[in-house]
Amino acid sequence: MAGAARRAAILPHMLKLIDGLQALSRNKELSAAIRQFHARYPAAPQANDLAVRLADALLQLEDRKAAAEACADVWKRLGGSEIGRQYGVRAVRGVPGSSWRPRQATAAARTSVMNWFRLIPSRSDARVRSACNVRGIRSSRRPLW
Repeated sequence: MAGAARRAAILPHMLKLIDGLQALSRNKELSAAIRQFHARYPAAPQANDLAVRLADALLQLEDRKAAAEACADVWKRLGGSEIGRQYGVRAVRGVPGSSWRPRQATAAARTSVMNWFRLIPSRSDARVRSACNVRGIRSSRRPLW
């Protein structure tokens, strides 16, 4: 019981630390602190907000793979909301890779998980559909040679 009481006492201090790191733009330390927060408090009410802040910090660090994974995590947490859709699109667009085929395959796999047409419901967002079009999804299912 003492461990749970101690974790509850540390929670507000950890949130203040995360706020301070974000204010100072210390993105590497911020991402480490948020990951530690998610490990300690996975069901905390602040977890969704911190997932968005983690994705933003990783996008600023230009670590494309980690940023795409963080954006996909935001999509999993907030999928039906507008913020969830925006980060879902960022997760598909930010797929790293050295050539187009692995990027298309990863983007196709991620969009099939995200239910792409639910991700972008309106016709006005058609430009975003080019991030992973139907041809790219089909080509990911074919053998490479």
